Amino acid sequence: MRNSSNGEWTDREPGAPGSNSVKSLVVFDADHLAAIGASLGKRHPDQQHVLALTQANYQALVADPRRFVSLGVRLFPMDDGYGTRETPL
Repeated sequence: MRNSSNGEWTDREPGAPGSNSVKSLVVFDADHLAAIGASLGKRHPDQQHVLALTQANYQALVADPRRFVSLGVRLFPMDDGYGTRETPL
């Protein structure tokens, strides 16, 4: 199958470890980026405009999404790869 992010061929199935399948849609409130970054322990500059997420940051969001709700973060888990649940976590 072709990897859509770089056009290279891969033998990984969608959803397999190391694959680039979509797991969730994460929506951030731009007015709270710096606070979200601080909550995640980010140290890069210009966090009020740019939030560079790592896999560990994503896993923190997924593990405790309610922790970030007051910062305007909404997490929509993908139900089957074709749509999202109606309500965010």
